[in-house]
Amino acid sequence: MSHCLTAFLLLCPVFAKAHGTDFLLAKLTLAADELRLEITADCEGNPMIADRAQAAAILPAALQIHVGEVTQGIAQLGDVRLEDRAEFDETAPLPPGTIDNSVSHQLLTALWHWKPTSDSVRISVPKGSKHDVLLWIVDPTKPNAEPRWMMLLGGDVTPPILMPGRGEIDGASPTRWWMIGGGAALVAALFTLWIVRRRGKE
Repeated sequence: MSHCLTAFLLLCPVFAKAHGTDFLLAKLTLAADELRLEITADCEGNPMIADRAQAAAILPAALQIHVGEVTQGIAQLGDVRLEDRAEFDETAPLPPGTIDNSVSHQLLTALWHWKPTSDSVRISVPKGSKHDVLLWIVDPTKPNAEPRWMMLLGGDVTPPILMPGRGEIDGASPTRWWMIGGGAALVAALFTLWIVRRRGKE
């Protein structure tokens, strides 16, 4: 318990002002037979992004799709549409109170959809990328389910993500790979411990 509390306290300063994230937010929706992806950058609060123009260049290259042995950027598989937004997606698996949508934000979101022909895909952040990505999965057929999520650093690859109606995500236990949303302290603790553990391997 002491480790969880310590992790929670470590994370609190990161979101103390309830705005600004130094990572990208990626929402993957499993819709029928297609994948829908929304990747959002905080143009105002991310210290690694100078402005909207830089964010527009970063977002289409932020994630890759793996089908079998083939790896491609999302922009290679379909058109990416950019959309300005003023509010964070409240389905993001962050501790309550860390997103303040009572004020307007300068956000840029890349929207993309694709119909894979394979039963499963994997998603990764390109090696060498300095832009970490918080990726979470939304299944419209399970509206009350807690989202599965991962913090991906450069070179990280998700386990297989199966298309709807073709089984559960990953052949192994989902909790081995995917964090499951829960109470604020637990989410914060898992989130921070994940970052500390991954940073320690660099």
